[in-house]
Amino acid sequence: MNNKSERRAFKRYLMEVALEVAGEDAAGNRYKDKAVLMNVSGNSAMFITGLSGRYFLDQSLELTIYLPGTDDVNARMIGKATVIRINPLVYSGIKEKGQRISISVKVDAPFCFERVL
Repeated sequence: MNNKSERRAFKRYLMEVALEVAGEDAAGNRYKDKAVLMNVSGNSAMFITGLSGRYFLDQSLELTIYLPGTDDVNARMIGKATVIRINPLVYSGIKEKGQRISISVKVDAPFCFERVL
């Protein structure tokens, strides 16, 4: 029997949504990354990226979540987050180009809804 209590403050929602990440790497170079948001909760999120060399712990990021099914209004959510965990993904045995990693972030403030004109 597992008596371990749930540590999460918010429910986690699974999804696969386009995400744009803007940040500055350890050398101070600005970059934009096209990633895939895999899950989100009230105070955190996790995404998958192929740019393994760009991320580091405590890094500040700007996230843009492109909301599916909103083509007629072209909606997105924009917010800031901080990297709290970096994990390599398990390889499937198929030769892959570049190392994919998962990035877990703490959401620094509520995301803002934006309609792109």
